[in-house]
Amino acid sequence: MNDSNNLSKKSLINVFVLVIIAISVYIGFEPLIALVPDGVSKAVISSSFGAIFVIILTMYLLNKQTEIEQESIRGEKLFEERLTVFKEALKVIEEMLKDDKISFDEIKSLRFRFIELCMLCEEDQIEKFTEVYALLNQIYNLDDKGDEVLKSEKNEVEISEERQNELIKLLFAFSNVCRTNLQANSSPLDKKYIDEAILTVSKTETKSIKDNSKYIFKDISHPKNRYIHAVIKNFAESKTDSKGEKTIMTEEEFKTKIPNKVQWHSNVWATLEKAEEIKKRDRKRHFMSKDEIINLKDEDDNIIKICITNGQSITAMEDWKKHFERHDIEYE
Repeated sequence: MNDSNNLSKKSLINVFVLVIIAISVYIGFEPLIALVPDGVSKAVISSSFGAIFVIILTMYLLNKQTEIEQESIRGEKLFEERLTVFKEALKVIEEMLKDDKISFDEIKSLRFRFIELCMLCEEDQIEKFTEVYALLNQIYNLDDKGDEVLKSEKNEVEISEERQNELIKLLFAFSNVCRTNLQANSSPLDKKYIDEAILTVSKTETKSIKDNSKYIFKDISHPKNRYIHAVIKNFAESKTDSKGEKTIMTEEEFKTKIPNKVQWHSNVWATLEKAEEIKKRDRKRHFMSKDEIINLKDEDDNIIKICITNGQSITAMEDWKKHFERHDIEYE
């Protein structure tokens, strides 16, 4: 904002200088020419003054064009950076709400998104996100009884449904000021639309209601994430050779029926190395124990160890079952 004001002031000064020069030339040119004898001298002086004025005017126009281009490039870059930090901050909070828990690693990650936001954004966005961050801090530092939680004792804190609704309201307020800052519209959303959106989101199913559903596979009862893991692991280990003996499935064979990304899940599995990296950076998000890892082989018969995600939504279970049935994968 200060840079824009400085550019405006500089432009006004340049215009003022041009006006002064123009007036001076207009008032002083005729008396000056009157003192010069007719002929070549008068023609040279006249053309020189004209050339000088044209040069000054051209310099001003070129400088103005350069300033506009620089401001445009700066605006585009700032727009991209702001959009990125807005999306990354919302992505961290989305991960929190997926499992109804705040981890210390997520709080740390959000801390740096907040610092970036303070560096790039204006007061309105900073103010609204401060309210979001303050609520998350409050949730993380207090347990269900209101007592302070020591990070060494408890790395994760559950987010109650009531707190989630509070958070959603603050996030809508934050997104509304981001909307005007990114010039998606010149004015913020009307309060009526905001209230309707909050009500709609609040009515959607939340995972804060504990899902105790069980799924049977090979006569064994599993929670939803263990069920999906059991079905996929059984499929991966079901390949046999011409003699009927079990053999290791190739990665390509596995991916044709269990792709890494499906419509209802963006990260179905990861290599053991990637899963360990995610665990170190954030928290454990895959089944990683020795008996849970799935062995595949690449085209050179090298062993590839993969891990299935431990995050599954109750709403995706029917999609998974249809997927298993469509690809002739045993799931009951």
